[in-house]
Amino acid sequence: MFDDDKITLDKSAFKALASDTRVSILKLLLRRRMTLSELSKKLGMSVSTIKEHLESLVSADLIKQIDDGHKWKYYELTKAGREVVQPSDRRIMVLLGISAIAALFGMNGLISKLSAPAGGQTFLAKEMVRTPMATGGGAAETLMETAADTAAGAAPELISAAPSIPYFELTLTVVALILLGTSIGYLYSRRK
Repeated sequence: MFDDDKITLDKSAFKALASDTRVSILKLLLRRRMTLSELSKKLGMSVSTIKEHLESLVSADLIKQIDDGHKWKYYELTKAGREVVQPSDRRIMVLLGISAIAALFGMNGLISKLSAPAGGQTFLAKEMVRTPMATGGGAAETLMETAADTAAGAAPELISAAPSIPYFELTLTVVALILLGTSIGYLYSRRK
């Protein structure tokens, strides 16, 4: 799907990544470019040892040496080196977006199905609309008749008008929220 994100590591890159010191160098260079002496101080190692590790990383094309005309030379990550230390979050962001949209659609469907009972109106609302037309009575008489009908056994119709549980929308919402939470948690843990 994202063919341009593929990183091919050859034998020299794997060999370069086999050392904890080289991985530490890559992580330090992820923050910013540094000189040989800065890396030596940060890692608490001699300049000659760090230089050997840097040469191995340069030959594996994970870092490059920058000579900008000063007497010191900087080292920085190449694109391959950056992808090794910090892989792209594009797939996670796509999953995050799709999960958010699915959660919104699921919650919208869930709310609309739970708030609109069968037939679009409650039993009590149907009776209040029907009774004045049938009897021609006033508002007080209508309320009394509706209350009497409800007490006389209209409760089963009210229960039958209750909405059914929308399992699809409920499942969609729960799964989407789980994916959303997992994606956010993954991205948050990567930022630390």
